[in-house]
Amino acid sequence: MQSEKQEKQLVITDRHRALYDLLVSRTLSGEKTTCKDICDALPGYYTLNEKQSHHSNCPHIYQDALDITLSEEFEKVIIADNNDFRIAKNEAEAMAYARKLVGRAVHRFKRYWAIKGKCEKNGQGELNLEGDELAAMRFIETFLKPDSKKEE
Repeated sequence: MQSEKQEKQLVITDRHRALYDLLVSRTLSGEKTTCKDICDALPGYYTLNEKQSHHSNCPHIYQDALDITLSEEFEKVIIADNNDFRIAKNEAEAMAYARKLVGRAVHRFKRYWAIKGKCEKNGQGELNLEGDELAAMRFIETFLKPDSKKEE
């Protein structure tokens, strides 16, 4: 049986290497690289989604950039900022990016604890079955599995 670390080990592909090489060369020339630039330079690997409704024009680029950063095979850190990508030039830049990520995580944890606290107060996290029985039944049938209903 494989250990949990071995099971979750990242498989680095040619697509990862192509993205990394592109970002290294463009960073060395002083350029930031957009999703469009990457899709234009690596059309066999990435396709730009032109729809305005998406946060990312190419989510595969973000995933590959994250995979590269998490992989021990690559020494450099990819900085992804507002659809721009670049390689961190030095440790200070990489650490500044890491601190920015921590700030985002802290913000999300604050929001989590605020929501959790509200759910624990005044029964906000509980379903009130008094009053509109039909609405309560629709809620139960929609969101609760049949075996999770409480026996009364």
